[in-house]
Amino acid sequence: MRFAPLLLLVAACGSPTSGERWDEVQGVEWILWKIEDKPALEGAEISLTFGTGRLYGEAVNRYGAAYSRADDVLTIEPVGATKKHIDEPPGAMEQEGRYLKLLGEADEWTYGHGWMTLKSGGRT
Repeated sequence: MRFAPLLLLVAACGSPTSGERWDEVQGVEWILWKIEDKPALEGAEISLTFGTGRLYGEAVNRYGAAYSRADDVLTIEPVGATKKHIDEPPGAMEQEGRYLKLLGEADEWTYGHGWMTLKSGGRT
């Protein structure tokens, strides 16, 4: 199952919900729409899927990490990734690096109206 567009690392549209809606977040392939205050780089899609206890996805490289959550509190273990270096389109490697860093720092999630947001220390 795939939802598009995805809002990730930016404010959610509408009223956010948390813990009781995890079944609508888990197992779905999410696509990065915005990172911090910038739109995702066109042609450099980044995906994210939360499995049972592990998250995984693909940017320039494939990546994964263990995670746990309790309601809206999210704990992500160090993120590991393959080591390809393909900067197509230009800026793809920089976006991936920024995304993986912020993903590893994420400690809160919200979901509402088909959009998921990840935050770190209250910072979107």
